[in-house]
Amino acid sequence: GDPGNGSAAQGIQAAEKGAFDEKLQAAGAAFAAEDLSAVREYLQQAAEIYPSDNRLRIYQARLVRVSKGRWLTLQERAKALEDKRQYAEALSLLRQGLAFAPEEPQLLRYEKRLIALLSDRIDELFRQGRDYYSRNELRLARTSFEQLALLSPDHQDGKKFLNKIDRELQQEAQRAVGAGEASLAHDDLIA
Repeated sequence: GDPGNGSAAQGIQAAEKGAFDEKLQAAGAAFAAEDLSAVREYLQQAAEIYPSDNRLRIYQARLVRVSKGRWLTLQERAKALEDKRQYAEALSLLRQGLAFAPEEPQLLRYEKRLIALLSDRIDELFRQGRDYYSRNELRLARTSFEQLALLSPDHQDGKKFLNKIDRELQQEAQRAVGAGEASLAHDDLIA
């Protein structure tokens, strides 16, 4: 209301300094608790107040260093899972790494590659399952579609095939039980 009021200007500066210090203290506590997402949030809030403060820059550098160590570890574990063709698990680990460095180009490229590999694996399992089914190898087909369901629980065509195979296996089992009972009734124990 009164732009020339010197005590109001001093009050605003004091409030900003207090808020800034409070955000840095909260960031320090979050560092101690190893909650890097909270550290990132507090530092962003502090940067809105005093973006060029040296203490802020020190905390930001520390966050980058600790985050990089974490996401590199997760990336290495993801690569080990990728080597075992466990793409969904690798992607999950990589996305945990992205929480530490959401803008890291290396992680974003790797995520894109893992998604492509996962998609290829899903297509491969679906084709494999259909091929087994067409050759009437129901148990092998079921195994392929079960693996597909683990990677892509919402894959509708895979679910349809699984249901169809389960019905056919159930009918096959009922026929076998019926044939067994008929053989038993005729005292044909070997059959």
